[in-house]
Amino acid sequence: MHYLHVATATLILFTISLILGRQKQLSDWILISWLIVFFANVATFFILELPGEHTYPLENIILGFSDASVFLHGPLFWLYTCALTRPGFRFQWRHVLHLVPFLIFFGLILSGQIYNSETSYFTVKVESIVKFISILAYLLAIIFSLLKYRRHVEDIFSNAEKKYLDWLWSLSLAILALWIIGIISTVRGWIGTVSPPVGDGPVLKYSTDFFIVLMSYFGFRQSAIFEQSNRTAQVPDELNSLDQLTSEVFDVEKKDSPKYLKSGLNVSRSKEIHVELLRLMEFEKPYMDEELTLFSLAGIMKIPPNHLSQVINTYEHRNFFDFINYHRVEEIKKIIHSDKYKNYSLLGIGFECGFNSKAAFNRAFKKFVGQTPSEFKKSGTGGSISV
Repeated sequence: MHYLHVATATLILFTISLILGRQKQLSDWILISWLIVFFANVATFFILELPGEHTYPLENIILGFSDASVFLHGPLFWLYTCALTRPGFRFQWRHVLHLVPFLIFFGLILSGQIYNSETSYFTVKVESIVKFISILAYLLAIIFSLLKYRRHVEDIFSNAEKKYLDWLWSLSLAILALWIIGIISTVRGWIGTVSPPVGDGPVLKYSTDFFIVLMSYFGFRQSAIFEQSNRTAQVPDELNSLDQLTSEVFDVEKKDSPKYLKSGLNVSRSKEIHVELLRLMEFEKPYMDEELTLFSLAGIMKIPPNHLSQVINTYEHRNFFDFINYHRVEEIKKIIHSDKYKNYSLLGIGFECGFNSKAAFNRAFKKFVGQTPSEFKKSGTGGSISV
């Protein structure tokens, strides 16, 4: 087991060093903080396996911090999820309130108010229950946020394959598994002994090490998906703005000037935006950028993203994803037989027009043309070509 702990601790330090070596985003700082907490947890595994009493002040501080860190994992994972999925998310002072339970519990441990000779077994049980409730509450909040975000992926991104954050779902399930292992271990301790349950058996330790490996690997590879778009467009307030992106409810009480509820966009202005949008698609061709998002396109047009989304939904009867990919396919149809691209493969032409994968290219072409790119090319030239 010592070898696994050493490997895990080394991986944590290596991941932190890699993150520090690149241009850091808010999600990186949160991930680094979370990894430091996990490093303290792994250090606790070493300390608990050492022979003799743990009487050194530093050991007791690390043990106390690790015990109280249960109240940190939930908030840090939640903040990390917010930084990855919420447009315009910024750390604010109100977020510090999520750290209050940790500070209180850690302070009680250091002052000797918990786990001293006078601490009742009932108090320890209550403390364990509060820990499990805290983790479960944050985990449910994270799952809800991910569900809310995933509903709007195609309203925001023109290439959506890598935007669903499936790996974040995997981390959520891994934490749920750790939660189940922890609660089973604790309940077994309550039933099988009269001493306070520790809940740090080998299964939980191995599981924690495995989770840290997954989190370090996937977390390092992930960047904040809204980071670039925030620089080019004014983003509404955090995640609640996503529910406003596709609102198509009209205020019919004012028949002379109907408008989108809560958006402030009247019909006259929406028609102007639509005309401007189509002109932009025809002459500027922003869809050629594979990283184009609703926010970056709104930044080019200098309008709020929710206004742009509402215009696309109303006049084009498509979401942002389909609207952009439709124009990409139309562009491919125009150039697929041109001499300029005669030496390009079909996939190369698709990449030139903004697609970022063969699957997305073929799927969109089939959807809007009714044929695969190869079939379309063959029908127009009498020859065959492979992607």
